[in-house]
Amino acid sequence: PRVGISYPVSEKTVFHFGYGHYFQRPEYQFIYKTQTDENYKENIIMNLRSGNGRFGNPDLKPERTIQYEFGLSHQLFDFYLFNISASSKQIKNFVGARTYYPGDRPGYFETISLHINEDFGYDNGLELQFRKMGGRNLFGEVNYTYSVSEASSSGPLERVGVEEANRQSLKFFPTDWDSRHKVNVNLNFRYQDNDGPTLGGRHILEKFKAGLLFQYNSSLPYTVGIRGATEPYQINNARMPENWTIDLKIDRRIDLKRISLVPYLQVWNLTNRRNVVYVDPFTGKPDESIGRTYEYAANPLNFGQPRLIFLGIDIRY
Repeated sequence: PRVGISYPVSEKTVFHFGYGHYFQRPEYQFIYKTQTDENYKENIIMNLRSGNGRFGNPDLKPERTIQYEFGLSHQLFDFYLFNISASSKQIKNFVGARTYYPGDRPGYFETISLHINEDFGYDNGLELQFRKMGGRNLFGEVNYTYSVSEASSSGPLERVGVEEANRQSLKFFPTDWDSRHKVNVNLNFRYQDNDGPTLGGRHILEKFKAGLLFQYNSSLPYTVGIRGATEPYQINNARMPENWTIDLKIDRRIDLKRISLVPYLQVWNLTNRRNVVYVDPFTGKPDESIGRTYEYAANPLNFGQPRLIFLGIDIRY
């Protein structure tokens, strides 16, 4: 069930509210993994005798999310709009995993991990947006989001393989995607037909368009490694460096009789910034690992996308 309300407070101001319950079926791998109708119990016994195993659970319930949002939109001037909205999301029956032990039975020395509905979390946020929706040359928007995302785990596989950590915790930890601050700036500049500076009586930049996209994400969390420990004292108790990129696109439309040609230049990560996406949990660095050479530790996958330059042409008809 869900409900949404939009109410115009005045000619330039609109209030909106939304509330809903959402259900999501667990992935089939968490329901059917390593089990059939004939040998499910035999597989469990085999793993207890010979090695660890992860098993699906046909009794898993759908994950449940309760979400609501309310906000206000206000037109400041012609073409200028300001939005503010607050939202909250509560997640229940989140699929997790728990390790079971055979106890002191002779011949059974290993463990099994079974997926169950035991995790929970929340995601609260505030979003501010300033938009210029039209105009002669310049338009775009600036968006800022502050959010807090915490849960008892970040996913169904987080505690699998760490036996002591498979115990449920009533504490909330930052999720793997908990980036508290996000900023997006999307600016576009264009000259329309018979517009822009002139040279020799001709508008040399007419039908020219340039777009600039700036994206900023504050640091993501990771769990500090502890030598010899089977269970971390805190999950996601440190932060990686912040990430930001600038993308640029320039094009100019050339009108022919029946078609239009649009040559363009597109650059991703204009500044060629080395954004860190993974760090070694024991050193906290993307290119340093204890007991490893720099060449081994500096995996290119630990960094985000480098600068990419594209030249192309669109044909429109």
